[in-house]
Amino acid sequence: EKNNDGFSVTPPSYRMDIRLEAELMEEAARIIGYDNIPAVLPLAPLSEVIRPVSQRVKRRLSEALTSAGFFEAVNYSFVSPDAFALASGNDKAGVTVLNPLTTEQSVMRGSLLPSLLSNLRYNIFQKNDDVRLFEIGPVFFADINGKLPDEKRRVSGVMYGSRYGGAWNAVKEPVDFYDVKGAVEALLAACGVSKGVLSFSSEIEGSCDRLFHPGKSAGVIINGKRAGMFGQAHPDVKEKFELKADAMLFELDVDVLVNAYSTRVTKYAAIPKFPESARDIAFIVSEQMPYAEMLSAIEGLDTKLVEKVELFDVYCGSPVPKGKKSMAIRITYRSADRTLRQEEVDELNSKVAGVLATGFGAQIRIG
Repeated sequence: EKNNDGFSVTPPSYRMDIRLEAELMEEAARIIGYDNIPAVLPLAPLSEVIRPVSQRVKRRLSEALTSAGFFEAVNYSFVSPDAFALASGNDKAGVTVLNPLTTEQSVMRGSLLPSLLSNLRYNIFQKNDDVRLFEIGPVFFADINGKLPDEKRRVSGVMYGSRYGGAWNAVKEPVDFYDVKGAVEALLAACGVSKGVLSFSSEIEGSCDRLFHPGKSAGVIINGKRAGMFGQAHPDVKEKFELKADAMLFELDVDVLVNAYSTRVTKYAAIPKFPESARDIAFIVSEQMPYAEMLSAIEGLDTKLVEKVELFDVYCGSPVPKGKKSMAIRITYRSADRTLRQEEVDELNSKVAGVLATGFGAQIRIG
C-alpha cells in the first residue's frame, strides 16, 4: 500500500524470513533481477580532516625523532617517590595518588626523564649498549592553592652509546653534548622555530635541572620563554643508574613548541635563476668565542646577497696559539635578479671579514 512516506508492506504469513526493511529490499531486487539494477557507485563526499595544532606538533616531533634514530617509549604516569625526588629534589612536592597499587606508582611524575633513564638501564642490562629513546607525554605539578594539579606536556629523550652504532666500518665515538644539541635543533626546526627567536642559555633552572651536569648543559629559550633544557646527565644520575658512559638528555615543553608552531611564518622562494658565488674565510679567534654569535653578526649585515654561511673547519693546536682556535667558513652569495660581478662579491666578502675582525677580534688568515 502506497502512502506519503513511501510504501507500507505486510509480508504474507508464510514468509517469516521477511522482517526487516533490508530483507524486503533484497526480495524486491531478486524479483526485478540483479542484472536489471544499474550499477551506480555510492556517493561518498570527501572532507579535509584538519587536526588540532597540538596533534600536528606531536606528529612532527615523533617524525623528527624517529628520523634521527630514536625509538618511542611509553611509560606509566605514576612513579615512585624516589623517582620523583630524583628530578625535583623533594619527594613530598608531587601529586600523590590516594589509592596506589604499589608504592612504586604512588606519585604522578614531574618529569619524563627518570622513567626513560630506567628504560636505558634495562636496555644496557640486556646488552643493548647503543640506545636512543624518546617519550611525549604529560607531567603533573601540585597546585599551591590546593586546586586540581597542573598538567603540562613534555617531550624528552635520552642518548647513550656509540654515535654511529655498531657497524664494523664506523668510528667508535660516544655521543656527546653536540649530538643531543643537534637532536634538539631538529625538533625545533620541525616545529618551525626560526633562529631569530631561538637562543641557548647556560642556566638550567627547571623542574628537572638536578638531572643535568651543571657545566655541560644548556637551557632553550624561545621568544624569551624558557622551553626546556638539554645536555649531559649529572654524575650522580650516572652512578644511580649504573651507567658506564655518559648519557645525553633533553626535555622540552610541548606547549611552548605548539605556540611557536602556531605563530610561525612559512616563506617560499623561487628556484634561483642566477649562479652563486662562494668565498672562503679562514680566521683565528679566542677558543671560547661562540660560532653562533659570529653567524648572527654575518646574517645581520645590511644585504640580501648572503645566501648561506657554512662552518667547515675548526682546529686547535700548533701552530695556532694556545687559547685560540682556527675556523674556516664558506659564504655563498647570490642575487635573485642578476649575476653578481666579481668586484661586488669581493667587496661583500671584505665586509664580512671586517665584521669578524672588529666585532670578535678575529685575525684573518691569508693564504
